[in-house]
Amino acid sequence: GESTLVLSQDKDLIPDYLFLAMSQMKPCRLKNADRIGCYKGRDLGFLGMCCKHCGGQPGFGKYFPASVRSLAQTTTSQTIVKHIAYKCRFCPENVRNSVLALQEGQTLKDKVTKDSKSAAAAVDWMRP
Repeated sequence: GESTLVLSQDKDLIPDYLFLAMSQMKPCRLKNADRIGCYKGRDLGFLGMCCKHCGGQPGFGKYFPASVRSLAQTTTSQTIVKHIAYKCRFCPENVRNSVLALQEGQTLKDKVTKDSKSAAAAVDWMRP
C-alpha cells in the first residue's frame, strides 16, 4: 500500500529497499518533547516523519530533516533503513526481512544510478 510519504510513481527514483523503508514512515509534526539535539532550534509544528509502527523518538524512528537535501543524504536514509530493519520492535518481521533482502540484492550500478536521482527527486513528503 501507499503511504503519504512515497507513492508508487517514486519507486523508480530510489532503491527498492529505501522505497520500502520510507513507506513505513508517516508524516508527523515536531512537539516540545522532540526538541532535543539537532532538533532544538526547530519550530513547534515543524513537518517531519516518524515510524508508522512505533511512532519513534527523535533520531530513532522520528526525523525532522531541515531540507530536501538533508533528507536525500545517505546518512538520513540509512538511519531510516536501520530503524525499520533492526531497531523498531513493532515493525512486522516480513517487512524487516524484505528491507534487508532488497538491500543485500541491490547492485552497485543500480545503487549509484538511483541514489544520484534520489537527491533530485527526494521524497516529496509535503505533497498537497
